[in-house]
Amino acid sequence: MTTDWSVLTAPGVGDVAEAAAHKVARRYTGVTEYDDVRQDANLLLATNHDTVRRYLDQDQLGLLHRWLWCRLTDQYKTHARHRTAEASIEQLRRQAA
Repeated sequence: MTTDWSVLTAPGVGDVAEAAAHKVARRYTGVTEYDDVRQDANLLLATNHDTVRRYLDQDQLGLLHRWLWCRLTDQYKTHARHRTAEASIEQLRRQAA
C-alpha cells in the first residue's frame, strides 16, 4: 500500500476531511472524538490517493466528501457495535450478581 500525503494539500481536500470528520464525530459521540476521526480521515485520503485524485480531476469534491464520510462511518459504526456489545455483557453480569 502506498501513501501520498500530498493529496491533503490539494485545494478543497482539507475542507472535505474536516467536514466529514465533524459529521462522524457528532454522530458517534461517546465512541470517538473529532481529532481521532480527522486523523483517520487524513490516513484514508493519503492511502487512497488515486481515488482522491480521480474525484479532484472531475471536480467532484461533494462525491469525495460522500466517499470519505461512508468509509469513516463504516469504521466507527463497527467501533460503536463493539462498545454496545461490551455494555450489554456488563449489564448481564450485573443482573446475574
